[in-house]
Amino acid sequence: MPPDMLQMLTVTPDGQHNVYSLRFPNIKISWRLPVGVAPTPFGIDWSKLGTGRDVILLCDVTFTRGRHSITAMAGFVYDGASIPWYIRWAPGYERIGAHLWAATFHDWILENPEEGLTRALADAWFITLLLDTGVRERQSRGMYRMVRLHSLRCAWSAGEEGPLISSAATEAAKEPEQK
Repeated sequence: MPPDMLQMLTVTPDGQHNVYSLRFPNIKISWRLPVGVAPTPFGIDWSKLGTGRDVILLCDVTFTRGRHSITAMAGFVYDGASIPWYIRWAPGYERIGAHLWAATFHDWILENPEEGLTRALADAWFITLLLDTGVRERQSRGMYRMVRLHSLRCAWSAGEEGPLISSAATEAAKEPEQK
């Protein structure tokens, strides 16, 4: 977890566990870990290092925005942020960084369709989370464009028909939510 986010971290002990919460202007991210364990919900699965399935959630992580709440479950294994190797050298484009929250949520939704969200809505949530968690706007928009391009390519290769970009994703790409 980036050091600047540690300042926004709230810890509430509940006996044998600590409940951690990160509060941003529009979103709350929370998780629970045993006392004495580092406050990060992410771990590296060293046995899978370099395979693209090497980040693991150590506990359930709940994303709450307004009335909507989705929990990514402990044991979820994924690749962190899917940043192409040829751009990872640029500051802010590492596989693990401030954008990891948005990548975690996005990958969880894509791998768990029972949540009822489409790929386009997962992409819309991705940019919303990037912006809500303080990732620079230019970087957020670039990451969102790459995610949408990948989604369109997946839809095309799967032979999906119809509108591939929902109005929710289009609106999310235009402007961050105004209060």
